[in-house]
Amino acid sequence: MKKYSSWDEIDKDTGGLVTSLTYIVLFINDQVYNFEMQLSDHIKGCGFYRQKIKMLVNKMDRQMAAYNKQISLTAGANVEAMALITQSMEDDIKPHIDRYGFTVSQALHNAGCHGDLNKAISICFTVDMLCQTSKIAIRDFFTSISKYVPLACNPLEYLSMDKILHLVIELTDVLTPKEIHMNLNELPEITTAYQAIANNMLKTEVFEKAFESCEIGE
Repeated sequence: MKKYSSWDEIDKDTGGLVTSLTYIVLFINDQVYNFEMQLSDHIKGCGFYRQKIKMLVNKMDRQMAAYNKQISLTAGANVEAMALITQSMEDDIKPHIDRYGFTVSQALHNAGCHGDLNKAISICFTVDMLCQTSKIAIRDFFTSISKYVPLACNPLEYLSMDKILHLVIELTDVLTPKEIHMNLNELPEITTAYQAIANNMLKTEVFEKAFESCEIGE
């Protein structure tokens, strides 16, 4: 196995694998933040913001605030470039994330869940999906880069959304009425909607356009 002295060398030898995988995680986590804020605003604006739901939403808000602070400190001078890249990726990928949320909402509607509750649970499922996607991407980074350099631990583990994932699963359980029975893994339309997100996230042209937006590719 070749010895490397920097991440830049690994990135060069792998055709930008380090950069692309890192920005996939950063983009997904940025979407977790956006949808968590949307969820928080929605719940606070209707009659669900009380007791355990209020506690869980407040915990999620604090966790995302802490994550954003950490990212800002870590990115430092690169925070503006990072924002430009994730925004460009959002232009290409978010429509598919929104379509996933709509598909979940329709499945909930078919199961008898409507109105504000439908919207709240739909966003919960979207946050759940994004957190799990982030987890997979972080794991894939470790698996892929380990083929080129031995890693004692995953350098992207600090980007983990596991705490948000646990909270949103608990929140979904509290929100969902007992009479609503739905397994998203059993619905082919959900699988199709998720696959569209994954496929577009891995498109070369999405990254090329994103990096060109802040002249990283030059």
